[in-house]
Amino acid sequence: MKLVFLCICLLIALPTHQGVESRASFSPDGSTIAFSAQYEEPTEVYTMPVTGGLPARLTYESGNASVVGWTPDGNIFYTTRHFSNLPNTRLGLGKVIGMRTWGGEIWLSFDNPLVDKGIASAAEIGVYSPERQWLIEGHGVDPDIVVDNMPHATFGGGDAQLDAAIKYLQEELQRSPVKVPEPPPYPVKTLKQKQ
Repeated sequence: MKLVFLCICLLIALPTHQGVESRASFSPDGSTIAFSAQYEEPTEVYTMPVTGGLPARLTYESGNASVVGWTPDGNIFYTTRHFSNLPNTRLGLGKVIGMRTWGGEIWLSFDNPLVDKGIASAAEIGVYSPERQWLIEGHGVDPDIVVDNMPHATFGGGDAQLDAAIKYLQEELQRSPVKVPEPPPYPVKTLKQKQ
């Protein structure tokens, strides 16, 4: 018995505009390609039909929009740094537990094309707040609760930061318990008509 592997390869040429194209992803129905491209300075999300044509810009994030893929119902899933200049404390997402971050907040740019079609990346984009203050560059984000993971303990399988986070959440639940609401009456889903 012989096993035969068949590979059908489809080669689609993305537009040849000046800029870098990456992270191409086919839509679930196979009719559209979503991709990240850097045509107009920042990396944004574009689409184009698989049959060809001009790319259509979908995002205006100015934050390195990067295509991840498609949802089963045909929506494009992508990541962005658009809101990443706000520390967790500003967004009110919760306590920061651990050690101060290293403070390297100058983002890289990849818009420096070389003659050989390569790219030279250079740190050049600083991060500032809505109040026009430079954020955490050179200092980092201070945690609300300082906990260090010691190397020997981590090597042994310990995680002091995770343990501290679990302890904090357990204490918060004791202080402010969250009541789970009772479910509503279940709907009647029979074929009988209501009288």
